[in-house]
Amino acid sequence: MESAVSVSKGCFVYKNGSMGPKGNKRKKKGRSSENQGSILPQSILTSGWFTSYRRFWEKINSRIEEILEQNYSNAMENVLGCIEKSKSSIYSTLFPVIVLQTGINQPDHLSMFEHLAEEISHQDHLYSVVLTSTEATNVKGAIETLVGGFIRQLGDEDVEIRKQNCTMRSLCGAFAGHSNTSTVLAVVIPDFEVFCKETLRELVTILASYRPRLPLVIVFGVATSISALEQLLPLKFTTRAKFHVFQTQSSVSVLNEIIEQVILEEKIHLSGRVLQFLVEKFLFYDFSVSGFIQGLKFCLLEHFSHHEELSMLALGASPATSPQNHEDCENVRRLMSVRRYIEHLADSQEVISLLTNDNHLKTKIAKFWIPEIEDFFLFFHAALRFLHELVRDLPKAPLGKQLREVYCFCSANSIVASEEFAECKQILGLMAREAFTEKIDAAASKVGAFLEKKQKNHLNRESLQKIQMAMKSLQEGARKTSGKPVEEQPAIDRVANRFELKKMLLEKAKQQNRASGQAEGIAECLKELEEEVLAQWLVPFARGPPLIELFVHMDASSTRRHLMGSPRGALHQALTNPHHYLQCGCCDGSSLNWHLPDLTVAYRLHSECGRMINLFDWLQAFQSIVQQQDDADEDECVSPQVQARFTRAVCELEFLGFIKSSKRKVDHVEKLTW
Repeated sequence: MESAVSVSKGCFVYKNGSMGPKGNKRKKKGRSSENQGSILPQSILTSGWFTSYRRFWEKINSRIEEILEQNYSNAMENVLGCIEKSKSSIYSTLFPVIVLQTGINQPDHLSMFEHLAEEISHQDHLYSVVLTSTEATNVKGAIETLVGGFIRQLGDEDVEIRKQNCTMRSLCGAFAGHSNTSTVLAVVIPDFEVFCKETLRELVTILASYRPRLPLVIVFGVATSISALEQLLPLKFTTRAKFHVFQTQSSVSVLNEIIEQVILEEKIHLSGRVLQFLVEKFLFYDFSVSGFIQGLKFCLLEHFSHHEELSMLALGASPATSPQNHEDCENVRRLMSVRRYIEHLADSQEVISLLTNDNHLKTKIAKFWIPEIEDFFLFFHAALRFLHELVRDLPKAPLGKQLREVYCFCSANSIVASEEFAECKQILGLMAREAFTEKIDAAASKVGAFLEKKQKNHLNRESLQKIQMAMKSLQEGARKTSGKPVEEQPAIDRVANRFELKKMLLEKAKQQNRASGQAEGIAECLKELEEEVLAQWLVPFARGPPLIELFVHMDASSTRRHLMGSPRGALHQALTNPHHYLQCGCCDGSSLNWHLPDLTVAYRLHSECGRMINLFDWLQAFQSIVQQQDDADEDECVSPQVQARFTRAVCELEFLGFIKSSKRKVDHVEKLTW
């Protein structure tokens, strides 16, 4: 093994050149992404499947950016309008403070404020500087960052400014030399909760004292509440401040829009388990929309790379509507859905043709299987939206309130055989006729709006008409839920004697267990919905038509393994089997030998010991391995080179958290793992 190669390469991140050199973030934005490197080799970048993936991702990413831009546009417009109004005379004695509430645990708000700073810089005579907590560990550093940023924007950006010259007095001089008097200087503080309290108090006090000479505006990014900001700021500042509070849309609602308007509308789908994992990672860890988008990007990249050239069949490109060569045809025959389809064929000649004749297979794919897949997803999403509208506001929400929850359940399970749907049917069966009819009409209207979007792109008009006919049939069935009128029973005051009263009460007791005509009508409508729509259209993806694997990414275990890091497992794998990362032939093997890295030798010896490890015994065992000695002599002196290597390995294990120094025995260390 080369001495320059370390086993830590398997545990830590190594830069590949795609990240630019350190510097000002605003200067990096002007760099072209084409000049940045890539971890993928050139052979992959020029392959057909990667080109298809890149085009597909650019299409999806553009739609996602439109949604994000639309959601943040209202808040951005309000903030920009408030900054513009700060020029008015009403702020001659007041300090304008803008508070933008982004929600708790939203890591994307830093990029949002950088986007806000860009929008401010695009306006005439508006300048902004983003001041984060890492750049303002003390008041001096915060002032230097603010003054340096404003002076560069007011003057020449290429002029180098020394830190000792970055004072508020120099900023006043630079502003006095500026020609336009309607200029506004906005100080954007995105992470208010992370700021040092003393630094923030002194900073806002200094800025408020210079308000008569400088048109300053502070924009706070608050994740908690406005009361926390008011309690932290000094009283002499809050009494002179004019607060304007705005709120952005929650990250959960943004996520729902992305899933409903983008992910569920595309040709490539995510299985229920994969989408559920991405959503759970979003909800339980960081509420980061950008993290969810990166997870989606990884899923698509893995899907295209797994199926390679066959993945282009799912996109419907004209030259790739069928396999291109014999190898692609064989890969199609290996798909589980195709094998299942062939095994259930009764015509032996058709089976032979599909297995041996490539031209027949290509014709089958282009004319039958791909149109069948398109109809499968059309019926699935129509029934999905109908079912979601029925069950989204039921008590306890057995199938969930959001469309993504119903999608995750129906794509992985048989809906008609589930206990959750049985509970939903029971609740719907107890509803009044008017309320049930309104639900059916609302669900049919939602499906109608969905079909209007698909009307232009879907070529099979018969499938669209079939869905419309099914919706009309359900609506008509819901309106007929009144059933037969119940026979009017004689009133108690009309009873002549006690024998007739006894007879009437017995008949009523028998009819209590019978369903009324209205309940029977609702039950019949639900039965029609279950048999004619849900059982036929909401089929789990695992039981879908042939080629379903090319249209759905189903590998949830691989997605979880790549996106959910396990640092302790990665460390153990790297230290016990360095060949897994180093790909070195001499490091491969289960036995301890001198070829292995020193850290691996020390770790394996440490794993064989108990809780307390004697350093001298550990050193002797280490020496016997690295010097190829079978029986080490305890009286033999250890060479300085071996002792230095052992000391470095022990220090690295202590740094990684496997051992610690023992206070009970000086010549022992204590294990921290088991």
